[in-house]
Amino acid sequence: MGVAMKETLQACERPAEEGENKFCATSLESLVDLSTSKLGSNRLTVLATNVSKIMSKSVRQDYTIVGVKDEGAAEKDVYYWHSKQYAYAVYYSHKSACTLEAGRRIARVWVKVEDGRTVEAVAVCHKDTSAWIPNNIPFKALNVRLGTPSICLFVPQGDHLWQTAD
Repeated sequence: MGVAMKETLQACERPAEEGENKFCATSLESLVDLSTSKLGSNRLTVLATNVSKIMSKSVRQDYTIVGVKDEGAAEKDVYYWHSKQYAYAVYYSHKSACTLEAGRRIARVWVKVEDGRTVEAVAVCHKDTSAWIPNNIPFKALNVRLGTPSICLFVPQGDHLWQTAD
């Protein structure tokens, strides 16, 4: 836990890179305040992966995608909040050139896991990966190269996306 807390502090305290906007919210209230100040307080949608507490992060199960609902383009009006480990609630969000690439889409995905339950997950699909760092983890995990058409990544439990509603 100490290592995770140190990493959280380093992420929150490091200066933003050129062209990057980053925020650390130390409560749900400050997360809401930051999100609404950037996106406006009218008609916001929050998307999150909803997995039962019975299913821990350490348990891996095979799954089958049984439904998908396109939630639209994920362009500039999206804030992705990462839940960080700390002694109290800390959420981290950042935006840079690679997190604002054109062609990103958000989808709700219903997944049937091998124990028979169906869970709702959120995925962010990236149409153009050509500007990514070549040794990015998804390339290694999927055994694909830079510029591969479309990579979809599930939003982990505890993280969530805030976007303006249509």
